[in-house]
Amino acid sequence: MISAVASGYNYQWVKCDNSNALIIGANSQTFIPTVPGNYAVIISENDCSDTSDCSAIIFTGINNGAFDQPQLFIYPNPIAGNIVFFETDDAIAVEVLNPLRQIIFEDSFGSGKHQVNLGDMRAGVYSVRATSLLGQKTVKLVKYE
Repeated sequence: MISAVASGYNYQWVKCDNSNALIIGANSQTFIPTVPGNYAVIISENDCSDTSDCSAIIFTGINNGAFDQPQLFIYPNPIAGNIVFFETDDAIAVEVLNPLRQIIFEDSFGSGKHQVNLGDMRAGVYSVRATSLLGQKTVKLVKYE
């Protein structure tokens, strides 16, 4: 994950290796690249904008199928507003569970980014469980008012 230090502005992430091509939908303060490369962010407010230096993102590690899990990224986390973004590598079923482990939201998604309105949730700590052909993964989600 890479983040712009400046907060409260408009953001557009670009792929430096592709003549600073805009990355569709990548307009949050943080960005999670799905492929290695060089990335930058354009930060703007009103009529002013500036582009950061390019940052190299290199993926390292050993891929062992026995340890694969669904790829689930939630941002922003914690959330104050209504929107949670899911970014997945493959089709998944998602459940949001309250502290009593009751399912309060469920849906399924194909690969890519998805916006979900969770504005009716009360402040608290929730579990988000993703299930795919690779297995199951659970992450915490914090909601504050």
